[in-house]
Amino acid sequence: MDGTFTNGSIGVETSLSDVHTLREVLPLLFLPESTADAGKLAEILGVYAQANYWYCIVTMFFVFVTLQSFNIPGTVFLNVMMGCLFGYLEGVSLGVLSGTCGAMIAYTISSRWGGGVVNWVVRKTGMESKMTWFSDQVAANDNIDLLLFLVFLRISPVLPNWFINAVSPHVGVPPMPLAVATAIGIAPQTFLAVHGGLMLRELISSGQSHPLGPREWCMLSVLAICVLIPLWAKKRFNKKSDPQESRQTSRSPSVAHEEPVRQPSPASVEKPTTGRESSVAPEESTNNDE
Repeated sequence: MDGTFTNGSIGVETSLSDVHTLREVLPLLFLPESTADAGKLAEILGVYAQANYWYCIVTMFFVFVTLQSFNIPGTVFLNVMMGCLFGYLEGVSLGVLSGTCGAMIAYTISSRWGGGVVNWVVRKTGMESKMTWFSDQVAANDNIDLLLFLVFLRISPVLPNWFINAVSPHVGVPPMPLAVATAIGIAPQTFLAVHGGLMLRELISSGQSHPLGPREWCMLSVLAICVLIPLWAKKRFNKKSDPQESRQTSRSPSVAHEEPVRQPSPASVEKPTTGRESSVAPEESTNNDE
């Protein structure tokens, strides 16, 4: 990446090897309008990232966490940029760490100051039934089952991520299982976005993309297994969703052997006597004795 770049807006030819500071790179940034423009922009940012590695890592981390904490769109684009600038290892690691930290910050903000706001948003969006279902599932599962259930929610599109982050503290989800489930659940989509950014960089720089190697096939196999987790988890949690029904089913064989309770016939039921009748009855018995 030791070429030259001519910025059309100012007409200045700049050597990419001289791009080391933010002041030097800002005039070179532009909005790409074609594939060639996108390739040149990726080349500029790649050179700057090599010269300021940790600065770019920290900046990407804080930008990602800010977007994730306040549920602002744009995290997918950042994952693609991480793959384009840093590659697989750094891109996936940074994306998973940033996404997990952002989700936990959103969890903390909601638990401390967002109770009324969450209830108002849930009512306005008509998601009361989903919140009730979420609360029932959390109450019915604990420990490893709760962790698997949260991973299932992160991977599958049953509930949106902003809903999980905001509602979790108000339905009894502990922070540690949510953090672990978030890191596991967002890993597949992070890998796909990072891989897309890396392939885009190779396609733009060399004009052709390299075939998938053993490492990529192993990662795709892991992703395929992760995709099957929601199907298995759905069957598991559907069986445990109604504990009262399961208890009634377990008791049904013993109830079948019990004798039915006999109802008294109408003739054998004595009519209740009023106070006047009870006072007249002793007088009649006295006259009969006489």
